[in-house]
Amino acid sequence: MHRQLVQADSLMNDHTDSAYKILCKIDSSRISSDEDMAYYGLLVTQVKYKKEKKVYTDLISRSIDYYRQHSNPSLLQRSYFYRGAVNEDNKGPLKESILDYKQAEKLIEETNDTILNLRIYENLSAA
Repeated sequence: MHRQLVQADSLMNDHTDSAYKILCKIDSSRISSDEDMAYYGLLVTQVKYKKEKKVYTDLISRSIDYYRQHSNPSLLQRSYFYRGAVNEDNKGPLKESILDYKQAEKLIEETNDTILNLRIYENLSAA
């Protein structure tokens, strides 16, 4: 299962449709570890957001809870960014999106994801 998640993640930016197909084949009820469930929640949220499909913040919120407790700054930053973006797209409270973007911003020094960092600032400036 973890191998499929890593594969989908590696395809996410350049081959979103392929990542989506991999994730659609995963039966989430068969995911046995909290780590894989957090990763799955992040990737499903990310791919649906990128493909402009309806997505809610419940899965990604669970991912944030996991990554907060298990010290993974890179995945936590992505999770905060996508929860803010999804909330904003769903016409949720703008304050919540800004708070998520600000949490993602706090992790910039711990991560080296230049593209995500630019997207964080882009979304903050547009909010």
